[in-house]
Amino acid sequence: MHRSPRARRNRTPVTGETAIMLTAKRLARIAAVVLAFLAVTAVTAYLTLNFIVRGTGTQVVPDLTGKDVVSVLEELSDLDLNTKIGGLEYSADIPANHVISQDPPAGSEVRRGRSVRIVISRGPATVQVPNLRGLVLDQAETLLESNGLCSGRQSLLHHTAAAAGTVAAQAPPAGRLVARGTCVDFLVSLGPRPGAVIMPRLNGLRLEDAVALLQGAGLTTGRIRYAVDRQKPPGAVIGQQPPAGYRTPLNSAVDLRISRRSATARPPGGENQHLFRYRVGGGFLRQHIRVEWKTATLSTDLFDAYVAPGRELWLLVPSWRDGTLLLYRNGRLETVRFYPAG
Repeated sequence: MHRSPRARRNRTPVTGETAIMLTAKRLARIAAVVLAFLAVTAVTAYLTLNFIVRGTGTQVVPDLTGKDVVSVLEELSDLDLNTKIGGLEYSADIPANHVISQDPPAGSEVRRGRSVRIVISRGPATVQVPNLRGLVLDQAETLLESNGLCSGRQSLLHHTAAAAGTVAAQAPPAGRLVARGTCVDFLVSLGPRPGAVIMPRLNGLRLEDAVALLQGAGLTTGRIRYAVDRQKPPGAVIGQQPPAGYRTPLNSAVDLRISRRSATARPPGGENQHLFRYRVGGGFLRQHIRVEWKTATLSTDLFDAYVAPGRELWLLVPSWRDGTLLLYRNGRLETVRFYPAG
């Protein structure tokens, strides 16, 4: 293809100097790109390293000795450090629930997130026995437990100065230093000793008279046994326990032995039974009637209810063993009857 003479005239010939300038410009642009890349790389590396250093930074361990556990947990948590319980030990100098020692020691430089091992005090190995006198039983046991002690043997006694149900005395005494875990024995008051009477002489009295006498003296009837005694009339008292003349607490039960002529007795399941009849006295109010049946080994109620005036009670009484029927009206003994076996 042939170019026009005008085109050939407008083309500038490339000399050696021009080529060198073009090459220099290209190299300058390449160098600028390289420098920019290196600068970006350096900034990125710096930011990355700074982030890593900050994320895995170090922390100085504080002094935890003597501080209570709760404040230690809070302090280590604020420093991005963990807490590890290394054990419990007795200490005469460090109060209970306070730090005895730590690992790493105070002033150590450690990474964030590391655990600090602490040993916690149980308090001194010996404690003073608290004063339990005057406390009710539950309060005394709780106080002992809170002081690292245990409840030992408990005994009951009448005490004029201590209210019923409270501690009247203790061993070891209050204030004594003892090892933790020691058991403390104490006496529990039953209150003042109840009044007492001199046991009356009942021998020779009819059973109903003896029961009435006991009731009037503030005593109750205990077991009633029967024994053959041909020297005494049937139904007479021939023995008592406690004996006459003994000082006896009020409301105590008195066992009686009653005379009978024959030793025969029907076995259980016999068809014959005694019939007891009783008519409730007049008036307008219902009467509380209780009928008690006593043998040498048994005491039970045959009847216990409120009954309208004028009503007649019919009760079948067991006949296979000697027994005594006692009827109480409104809490007072009214009738006593002996029923021999057979």
